Amino acid sequence: MSSTDRISGNYNLMTINGNIDINANSGMGTTTIHGNLVVVGTQTSVQSINTLISDNIITLNAAVINGVPVLNAGIEVHRGDEPTVALRWTESVQRWQVTSDGSFYSNLMVRVLDDPDPHLGGNLYVNGFEIRSYPDQNIVLHPGYDGTTSGEGGVEFVAGIVDATVVAGSTVVYAKSPEAGETGLFVTNESAIAKELITKRKALVFALVL
Repeated sequence: MSSTDRISGNYNLMTINGNIDINANSGMGTTTIHGNLVVVGTQTSVQSINTLISDNIITLNAAVINGVPVLNAGIEVHRGDEPTVALRWTESVQRWQVTSDGSFYSNLMVRVLDDPDPHLGGNLYVNGFEIRSYPDQNIVLHPGYDGTTSGEGGVEFVAGIVDATVVAGSTVVYAKSPEAGETGLFVTNESAIAKELITKRKALVFALVL
């Protein structure tokens, strides 16, 4: 037997002692609320197995609408006897951080610049893009480079077609059509301009001639 109550104005349920329990078909039914749901309290507990949320954005720390934020916000995963893992925004460092042991949090890299000591666990594929040490310049390798002298003290790799110009303190390596050395690999530095590296066979021939 169904029952419908229609009233005008507000409808309040209040207990002096005890809780209010809504039981739909011994826990097997569905409770539907048409309209907004506002929960005022200190804890909301959802014990469902599968929770479906239609919202595309979930806002945490929604009560913070002005002032300087001090509370971290994120998502934790409890794992029984294993350590809790989490993803959180950490206000003290202004970074997204993750933890795999529940204690130590590391920054979540969103740019390569955010990782001061990157390590690759496999091959690097650039998918047709270039690798450069400086914007719009050559590929520059600077062992022990201290960041104060751009373009000096290393090896630079540049596209061929024409001979490379001298870069102070560096050896520039580039490729173009092979000449006498038959390698097509050229170097330019402060002591040698557009000199082609020679093959082993050419080296033997030149050694015999000389």
